[in-house]
Amino acid sequence: MSATSEDPADEPAQDAPAEQDTATDQADEEEPSLAPRAPRELETDALVQDLADRLFRLGLLVERDFGLSSDRIELALGHPEMPGRLLLAVDTDGSHYVDTPSQRERDRLRAERLEAAGWATERVWSWALFIDPDGEAERIRRAVDRALRLVQAEESSDSPTGVGTIRHRLPRPQIPAGHPLSFYSSDDFDAVVEYICSDGRARLEEHLATEVRSFLGFEQRSVLLDVSVSSAIRRYQERQ
Repeated sequence: MSATSEDPADEPAQDAPAEQDTATDQADEEEPSLAPRAPRELETDALVQDLADRLFRLGLLVERDFGLSSDRIELALGHPEMPGRLLLAVDTDGSHYVDTPSQRERDRLRAERLEAAGWATERVWSWALFIDPDGEAERIRRAVDRALRLVQAEESSDSPTGVGTIRHRLPRPQIPAGHPLSFYSSDDFDAVVEYICSDGRARLEEHLATEVRSFLGFEQRSVLLDVSVSSAIRRYQERQ
């Protein structure tokens, strides 16, 4: 009887390790889901650092994580011709972009705040940095050149004292510059024309076409480009 009475008491002790193993297995199965973004964040950060290095070698002034607020800029860039000023804010699709829940905030409001503070803005995508790092670095370099020319033009203008800088009534369209013509849709051209014209200034059509080409980073003209721009201008005029 004494041997029989000990068996039930022994069974739970034998089962306990199996329960612990099951709990451990479940924890092991759940653990990978806790930090799925870490490899992607590290990869994006490495690509952005590579871009920063390339831009530095191109002679630009480069600051990583510029600013102290939640609106800090991942890459702030300046031009050696204006060493005391940073001109271009570059955002990426890194952790700050991913952690921002509002698409409107990510894709529009942040850029509007930066532009209101005097920055030109561009966005780079990690897939583009991976596929064509030299091309993206050159695209951003041209964007810095455009920002420099704009600031120089504003500072050298002969506007009377007290007259403020012209403001656009529409937000700047988030259309990246420097891509081939095939990258842009007719809607992109329409948005650029409408944005430029929203400042209320009177322009000759050729002057407007020049501004559209400059906005999109086209340094050389072509027949197809001229057709795309003139068509967008005509559509805008028909809507007025």
